[in-house]
Amino acid sequence: MSKAGLRYAIFAANIIPHGDSEASISGTLKRVNNITLQKIRNRASLMMPFYMRGIKPAAFLLAGGGKSTGPFKHFPVSAHTRTLWMHTLDYDVFLKVKDMPADLNEKLGVFLDEDVCFHPEYIQTGQAPHSTADEYFVLLRRLFDSLRERYGVDIVIAAHPRSKYEDHGDFFGGRNVVRWKTAELVKGAGFVIAHSSTSINFAVLFKKPIIFVTTNDLENSPQGKLIKAMASHFNKRPINLNNGCNIDLEKELVVDQKAYADYMDLYIKKGSFDGRPFWQILADNLKAYQ
Repeated sequence: MSKAGLRYAIFAANIIPHGDSEASISGTLKRVNNITLQKIRNRASLMMPFYMRGIKPAAFLLAGGGKSTGPFKHFPVSAHTRTLWMHTLDYDVFLKVKDMPADLNEKLGVFLDEDVCFHPEYIQTGQAPHSTADEYFVLLRRLFDSLRERYGVDIVIAAHPRSKYEDHGDFFGGRNVVRWKTAELVKGAGFVIAHSSTSINFAVLFKKPIIFVTTNDLENSPQGKLIKAMASHFNKRPINLNNGCNIDLEKELVVDQKAYADYMDLYIKKGSFDGRPFWQILADNLKAYQ
């Protein structure tokens, strides 16, 4: 694109909280063992200034929340790159469903599935799954059963869009598994159960309480620090399901309004309300720029 003299934009609108550099010993050993010559070359290439690689700076940086520009310090942006403050793409979905009628069920919780055991990304990257199905789903079902027995609540599964649970059997104990309806499910539910999914955006937008859960396997994986960082933003600690499912639901359903407002500004949308969808905002800016 640079050789052809084309202008381009960098998409930077779907950032989530990340943990600090501290990691478990096992996690560090895994990263060391996975080092390859190609990864070293890739890292060195990223550290090299973009102009030394013949890359012209981006014309636009398409940003969401206030934190969205941080991870792009090594990318080809310059003083001439215009930052367009837009929003995460989940906000587009929110705009479509926010005024739709919905029957609120306070006794219904939504689990934001991340396809932890079968995600196709594992095959693409050559990595082992963060947890085995025999370990992970037993702990989840134990949690869901406990919530039903103690509090009379049911759980519906907002399946990851790339998941194919129909090919793997029933891992959720007969519970309803729904794909492509996460925003609608969250809107009508009383609370959300999550690890570190970007779909937590919907819980924030609809102001739903979030229960963060983890496991020993997840804590020892790269996802572990993401879960901790996400929960920390909401002034919560993730509940390790290996240690039991004795959840104080009344305590967990408290919403920290300031934390939600801060998350909205930092990770979803910076600034005031704008009812235009993402690509309309981009189109309007391109017309003005032209």
